[in-house]
Amino acid sequence: MKSKYLTVLIIFLFYSCMEEVEIDQQEFSPKLVLYGAITEDSLISVKVSESKYITDTSSCFLPDATVKLYEENNYLEDLQYDSAGIFKSNVVAKQGTKYTIEVQYPNLETIRAETQIPPKPVINEITFQYSYGTMSYGEPASKLVVTFQDIPNQENYYLLSFKERNNNFVFSEPLNPINLSEKKMILYYVFSDKLFENSTADLSFAIQQSFEDTIIYNVELQTVTKDYYLYNNSLLDYGISSQDNYFDFNTEYPQLYSNVENGYGIFYGYNQTEDSLTYIVEK
Repeated sequence: MKSKYLTVLIIFLFYSCMEEVEIDQQEFSPKLVLYGAITEDSLISVKVSESKYITDTSSCFLPDATVKLYEENNYLEDLQYDSAGIFKSNVVAKQGTKYTIEVQYPNLETIRAETQIPPKPVINEITFQYSYGTMSYGEPASKLVVTFQDIPNQENYYLLSFKERNNNFVFSEPLNPINLSEKKMILYYVFSDKLFENSTADLSFAIQQSFEDTIIYNVELQTVTKDYYLYNNSLLDYGISSQDNYFDFNTEYPQLYSNVENGYGIFYGYNQTEDSLTYIVEK
């Protein structure tokens, strides 16, 4: 009963502290929004929309936009509209090649963004220890260690995640620092090679323990561009995950990092490798 009264009190205090703020709609200027993630040996596709004023509930998709694709600054083709703001090409992306997207739409400023796909990472080893200890919130934990070689002689950025056999993310906590400056995450990790540049990375994690007879974890390691790294960190500043399908929303925060010239969003390349671990629990 006490918790019910506490909830009512919190709601009352929240609304009693609210103040009406007038927003000048004339200051809002719509811009094109681009989101695209390209990877090796896959067809290039991007999502195009228009930023909307916060009270505007009309569709943000622009099926009649002109979306041009360039490879190493040479025009290749116009992407064709599919559905829900997605434009698709017939071009299969290649690693190390620069791709540029240009979007034109009447009465809006033309936008451009470019990226390339980084080299593919390689996982050397995955080790696992059942009943390792506990998570910070008290649940039983196992220990999982991922070992891989940093790609030498260049600045690298990685995304690492763990999933169960049903493809759901696994809650995890790092047991050794990936990078002291990184943002805190529990479902996936985006980090630089600052602490293990040109050497082997041994990353240890406490994994929320599964009590099934046979445990299967899928480990996904990606190399990502610096643009995505910076974009992801700016999302986390707002408490938003890049796994939340952020661009399904109509509005765009101008404060987010973007590599889109004259617009909003992100266009980046990534390369992924996967490995799995199977552990049979002893009875």
